[in-house]
Amino acid sequence: MAPEQARSEGSLTPAADIFALGCVLFEALAGRPAFEGHNAMAILAKLVFEVAPRLEAHCPDAPPALVALIARMLAKDPAGRPVDGGALAAELAAFSAHRAHPAHRACGGAPTPVTASLRRPHALTEAEQRVACIVMIRLDAEGALAFSGGSLPAEVRRAVEEVAGRIAYLADGSIAVAFGGQAS
Repeated sequence: MAPEQARSEGSLTPAADIFALGCVLFEALAGRPAFEGHNAMAILAKLVFEVAPRLEAHCPDAPPALVALIARMLAKDPAGRPVDGGALAAELAAFSAHRAHPAHRACGGAPTPVTASLRRPHALTEAEQRVACIVMIRLDAEGALAFSGGSLPAEVRRAVEEVAGRIAYLADGSIAVAFGGQAS
């Protein structure tokens, strides 16, 4: 799921599919997902609040141009991604000269076991430990906690910003506020 889907930012564009494919390519080459966590909330928090890891951190022999393309595919801002599948296909075609680096092998040339990408960490990762608290705000049917325009009042936003909190509006109308950690 692209960050704009999680935040329900209007109508979706092909950029959401480009993000999803970027996640698939990252995992195929790195042998692990770009956004990992012990549970769905941890993964959602990373998806919305954190920048994806760079491919070269897990696959140092990946061609630099491919590393840059996957980083663009995983950009939080849809405008930073290739505009559609055609544009992406044209960029990927440029990598035909790199067939000596097959996607079905892990970086370094050893085969990647299918189960390697299915393993999940048994403890919180360093990035998850940086997020001290996530507050989820859900509006009820009677409108309790209803905010004009579907956003938090300015004084609440200022209070969150004063303690380095980060706000995300999710597709189901919920509002997530993360405290602790660094802004990305």
